[in-house]
Amino acid sequence: MNILLLILGCLIDAIVILVILTPTLFTLITEVGIDPVHFGVVMTLNLMIGLLTPPVGMVIFVMMNLTGISLAEFTRECGIFILALIVVLILITYVPGLVTFPAGFGDGTVTRGAPAFPDAGDRRTYKSHVEGART
Repeated sequence: MNILLLILGCLIDAIVILVILTPTLFTLITEVGIDPVHFGVVMTLNLMIGLLTPPVGMVIFVMMNLTGISLAEFTRECGIFILALIVVLILITYVPGLVTFPAGFGDGTVTRGAPAFPDAGDRRTYKSHVEGART
């Protein structure tokens, strides 16, 4: 899926890909059991890398216009950063804990450490906290 998103990110604008592919891929990832937060971060990073790579990378043309450099210069100077982004993409793809641990472990609840809300128990969700505040 990373290869598909990288190729599409190079050829099509990221917003268009998000609007077209997210509903389709979301049903697929929920059936397979992938965490939606993890999938969202991986998809966003894929599309961000696509914005930095030729032939249609929008960021390339904006930066070339602002700085007055050529495509070859931009690609040469930006190559190490794109390589670093690809390494991070591989890491977060195959180690989902790097993405999901700050997000309440994927289900909206906090099960380790201090409670998410001081007046709540260990397993109170954000939704129940908001509903409790309204009453």
